[in-house]
Formats: sequence, C-alpha cells, structure tokens
Amino acid sequence: DLGIRGAYSWTPDIALFSELRLVKIDYDQQFDRNGYERSSEGAEARLGTKLDFTGLTTGEVYVGYRYRQYEDPRFSTANGLAFGGEVVWNPTQLTSVIFGASREVTPTTVVGSAGIVETDFRIGLDHELLRNLVISTEFSLENDDFETIDREDELSRVTLGGKYLMN
Repeated sequence: DLGIRGAYSWTPDIALFSELRLVKIDYDQQFDRNGYERSSEGAEARLGTKLDFTGLTTGEVYVGYRYRQYEDPRFSTANGLAFGGEVVWNPTQLTSVIFGASREVTPTTVVGSAGIVETDFRIGLDHELLRNLVISTEFSLENDDFETIDREDELSRVTLGGKYLMN
C-alpha cells in the first residue's frame, strides 16, 4: 500500500486535499486450495477535506474512485465509488462523539469471490471517566457485497471498551 497526498489550506480551519493510493497484494502461493489466483493490484484516487473548527469539531472526509484488477481471469475488476472519513465532535472536554463511514475492497477466501466491497457506517462515543480511564462504545452497520458471486451480508455491531492509561 503506497499513497501520496497533496493539500491546500483554504482557511485555518479547512484544508482541501487530493490523494492517490496504490495497492498490490501478492500472495506467497500462486493458487489457493480451490485453484484461484488471488493476487491483485489497484489504485484509488480521492478528493477530500480536513476540518478543524476550534477543536470542537475535527475530522476528514473524502470521495473518490477505486479500481482493483485480479490476476485470476475468472474474477472481474472491482471498481467504483470510494468514500470515507471520520468526524469527531466534542460536546464537552470529557466527551467525544465520533461519526465514521467508509467503502473499500478487502480480500476474501470465499470460493468464487474475488473480494468484498465493504460499506460501513458507524457512530461512537468516548467519555473520560477519570484522567487515566476512558470508556468507549460504538455502533456500526456494514454491508459486505461479495464480488463475482451472488452474496451480500448485512452486519451490525455494538462494541464496548475501555482504556486505562498507565502514565
């Protein structure tokens, strides 16, 4: 995975950026146990903005186009809309609300499928109970569209966690 980004600060609070990412996946074994050649290469071009409104709301969002070509001729090219980002809103000095979304292509070993187009939307909450103890929760909805085969999964997750900071 290799990327390059150029940015222009429109205002002190807003920067516009363009980014190009190149991806190459090369497996040690040419074929998997089902006879598929899963190595691939591709690119993603993004245009986006980075935000910082006095520390109250910060984040980055982008939209772009992705392309992934597989070595196995039975797999079609995975291309289309790419988007993502994360915006953090701090309603208090102790609480952060995180909004996130992304669309990306991930590898899979499901028979007949080249990859998965994952589309994910999430909202999370971090709260600092003590100076060294942060509790977190996140709810996410994910759509997994398997390339080349007729399979689509809908996933929902609730995550609870905490961080204890030693120093």
